Amino acid sequence: MQLLESDDEYLRSKNCDFECFDAGAELYVIIHDFPLPKAYSVKSVDILIKIGAGYPNAALDMFWTHPWVTLGNGQVLGWTPLSRPKRT
Repeated sequence: MQLLESDDEYLRSKNCDFECFDAGAELYVIIHDFPLPKAYSVKSVDILIKIGAGYPNAALDMFWTHPWVTLGNGQVLGWTPLSRPKRT
């Protein structure tokens, strides 16, 4: 599986540093050093986006960030797990 040319072109037009990993029925895209607004705990993150087998007809619904992101005051974002994932 690979990104549609239009999606690839869009990311490039936004000067995103990204890479794709084909995992058979799924595709993973990592966007490196993605800037966040000042309201968050970090200035930038790497974003891992999971693209399922229904792409491009199915909506994207999962992503992860590194490092972990909270609001600047430490409050956990409502749509994230309540605990920080363990690193190995």
